[in-house]
Amino acid sequence: MKIHQFLKQQKFFKLFIAADLVSGFGSGISFIGLNWHIIESTGKSANVGIYMAFGLFCGFIASPFSGTIVDRFNRRMVLIWLNLIQCLIILAVANILPLMTNQFPVLLFVGAVNSICFTIFIPAIGGFLKEIVRKKDLIYCNSIVEVALQIAIFMAAGITGWLYKIMGIRNILILDAATFLLAAILLLRIPLKSTRVKMVAESSWDQLCKGIRFLNVNKTILVFALAIQIPYVVILASNVVLPVYVKRVVQADVVVFGLAEMCYGMGALAAGLLIHKLAEMWAFRPLVVLLFLVSIFSLVSLYFPAHQYGLYVIYMIFGVGNSSLKVVLNTRLMEIVPGSHFGRTVALSMGVSSLLQIGAAFGIGKLMDLVSPVYGFQILAVLLVVSLIAILPTLSHDTAKAEVRSG
Repeated sequence: MKIHQFLKQQKFFKLFIAADLVSGFGSGISFIGLNWHIIESTGKSANVGIYMAFGLFCGFIASPFSGTIVDRFNRRMVLIWLNLIQCLIILAVANILPLMTNQFPVLLFVGAVNSICFTIFIPAIGGFLKEIVRKKDLIYCNSIVEVALQIAIFMAAGITGWLYKIMGIRNILILDAATFLLAAILLLRIPLKSTRVKMVAESSWDQLCKGIRFLNVNKTILVFALAIQIPYVVILASNVVLPVYVKRVVQADVVVFGLAEMCYGMGALAAGLLIHKLAEMWAFRPLVVLLFLVSIFSLVSLYFPAHQYGLYVIYMIFGVGNSSLKVVLNTRLMEIVPGSHFGRTVALSMGVSSLLQIGAAFGIGKLMDLVSPVYGFQILAVLLVVSLIAILPTLSHDTAKAEVRSG
């Protein structure tokens, strides 16, 4: 079935995708704009790593309880409130920023807010998706979600360089705030009463402990949930390496940086369109191994300094491999984790992911001031090798058919 035909039959999912597309575009332009603005305004590559590491630390602090929020409250309303909170805070920062002589502390605050909201957003959006589509449609719907995300990133990456030169960071932030407001309005139009777990009598701490016990009993799911976070660590850390790589190795400007991000989006868009077909044709284990290898070899190839066009091609291949991995692995996690534990399972695995991302962002950011950026991409390739080694034993036990026991 073609995507447009499927969307015609799925009114709620269509609104869901539209909201995700809009907010993803806003997040994309602000993410690229802020990364470049930090390098340009402070002159230190390490500050990009500090910015990301601080935001991730705040997300890590929030992660233990983000899952209980998602499992306890109406997931649609959680998503709406997240969009509205980010809209108001980013709008306020956009108006305060030009008045500041030292803007970096304010930018750190923006990174913290975005990271905390993102920590709640990921389990909320996954849980809400499980409610509005059938289980057999999950791989197809996750493919469409990835397509929408990459369209947003593609558009954002393609124009952010020019927007930054023309509008400056303040107006980019205002545009970002507007997209969050529009996303909240679109979600409000979904007339679906989101389900939630009835645990009102339990404290958030008790709910957290139950989630930990569930993962302790289901160790295969625990290992799988943790290992699949490493591709997210890699893509975030690559955003620390890429602007420095563009500036020092390719010797180009923000436009080339944005176009490289756009090429990643093109590859990821192709992945979203094709991965559900590949998942039908290939067994899960060899498909996952293949996608890991594609991602690993694309990063390794960046050791050899590339012209900007070579960078575009390699980043497009990286987008195909890494984005396909996210779709396939996330779908498998949705299939094997019960809805009553989904929010806490994702949140706890994201908490560990945040620690890894903090180390990667801060450590690689510091490293980029000392050595060539080409070594940053090699470290990321090693992380993907570690993830593959950790995931392989869970695949051999057929994670999809693992017995799920109550914690």
